[in-house]
Amino acid sequence: MTDTRFAGLPPRTEVANLTILSLAFALCFGVSYCGASALSAYVPWRISVELPIDSQFPFWPAAAAIYLTITLLLQFAPFVLRDFKSFLPLVAALILATIIATLCFMLLPIDGPPIECCESGVAGALFHTADWLNLERNYLPSLHVTFAFILACALAPRASRPGGIALYLWACAVAASTLVTRQHYLLDLVAGIVLAFFCWRVARNWARRPKVLAAVDVELLCLRNFGRFMRRHRRYFTISVAVLAAGIPHWRRQRLARTGFAFLQAVDDVLDGDRASEREPLEVADDLAAALDSGEFAADDLARLGAAFRADLLARGDRDALDTAIALVRCMQRDRRRVLAREIGSRAELVEIHRATFRGSLDLLLLAADSPLRAADVPDLVDALGWCSTVRDLDEDLAHGLINIPADVVEAANAEQPDVALTALPATTAVRDWLAAERERARALLARVDTRLDELEGQRGTKLLRRFAHSMRRYVN
Repeated sequence: MTDTRFAGLPPRTEVANLTILSLAFALCFGVSYCGASALSAYVPWRISVELPIDSQFPFWPAAAAIYLTITLLLQFAPFVLRDFKSFLPLVAALILATIIATLCFMLLPIDGPPIECCESGVAGALFHTADWLNLERNYLPSLHVTFAFILACALAPRASRPGGIALYLWACAVAASTLVTRQHYLLDLVAGIVLAFFCWRVARNWARRPKVLAAVDVELLCLRNFGRFMRRHRRYFTISVAVLAAGIPHWRRQRLARTGFAFLQAVDDVLDGDRASEREPLEVADDLAAALDSGEFAADDLARLGAAFRADLLARGDRDALDTAIALVRCMQRDRRRVLAREIGSRAELVEIHRATFRGSLDLLLLAADSPLRAADVPDLVDALGWCSTVRDLDEDLAHGLINIPADVVEAANAEQPDVALTALPATTAVRDWLAAERERARALLARVDTRLDELEGQRGTKLLRRFAHSMRRYVN
């Protein structure tokens, strides 16, 4: 049933989407508005838009109370536009207006008139707050007026007819408050209204396109998953930032890096038990592997993310690349089976499991990076990644029941401490000696990686591989 209320709490499934879009606007506005004010100080010219009528408007500091209501209504908007499809046109219009206004502020800096306000009490405090928020030289157009009218355009269709009229009257009141508090000139106000209707029309038409909605949905899926990864471990903050930065400047073409990382890491989290699942994780992974093969996905978030990953993978690579991704999911399932069976592998078996996993991961990463290189070109890096995953996640894996310690080392640890708990294995002499030997093996691997990357210097992807090698060195010491 459609919710016809003007305002209400957003569905839980939409809270993260609305939060992400709100933060995107806040970041854009904060950087652009503050940046324009700071940088315009170095522009060698100034313009004047003051008209004779501007001096005729009364000075009314208490009107700052109306001026500041824009902040309240911006925060209220997600409770009216309660899903990302409804909220997207508003955010797009606000961001577009901010960008256009920032360019105007930089090209047309205006020094406002000195304002003296000696009024005390609440009215004086509100005025000084409004005057402080307005910064310097950000006059034409008035973003305050622009935002007020964009909000009225976005929210009025959800209100009753009297409610819609009230919203536009509120926008007019905000516009008037900019004049009587001396925050803007009349031409700033007119330019702000024109900009509002222009940006709303452009953004509304853009945000209604099915392809745009589908693309934004995928980006929100990726960002929501990045957030879940970061909440689990802080190292994913650095990884997520690197994945996002890889999209600059070719954001659409580099989407494979985002969908691939988000999807494959989410599948790994399900299989590891780091992400709750109502079904056996092996069944979930089976369905996703089958969907990657057939192209027929369910409607849940992880399946939709998988569909986007598949489309990006085929757009960049070929069927072989898709088969690599499917094989990687199957490799990840192997760890879940090992947990269920309490399986302890030999040294050779564990090395081969890690090779299969990181060979596929590295191939997909290099494909996403538009590199001609593949894992076969740097086999020692594959082994180093397997080593790093083992030592870095050893305690966490043991807590989940995943044993990446060779069988002979586990036997020696049990001989040392009979019936030792899995989580206590790293404290035994046998495991400590094995870890010391593994560090020596890692040093040799990384030395060979450096030599190999020197040989490959100049090829696209070598810098990325060097960053991986560098990041692993912290675990060697």
